[in-house]
Amino acid sequence: ECGLLLVAQRKRKGLFKRAQMLALELSHYLARYEEIEHEVSAVARVRHDLRNQANVILMFIDQGALARAAAYTDELLGRVEEV
Repeated sequence: ECGLLLVAQRKRKGLFKRAQMLALELSHYLARYEEIEHEVSAVARVRHDLRNQANVILMFIDQGALARAAAYTDELLGRVEEV
């Protein structure tokens, strides 16, 4: 009976270590998921802003305000160079 108890204790220790390793691995995966989620949100914001900026340029062009469209485009390109 002592032999079975020893085997059970060793198995329990092994399972506990495995559970700890899995918990750590899960923690890393969750942190990476949050990073990716943040990056996806940032890309969505950039796409939204880009669509809005393109619409402003098109509006200027539709109104015949080519100089304003060019100035706005130059301003946007200046912002891009700063990044």
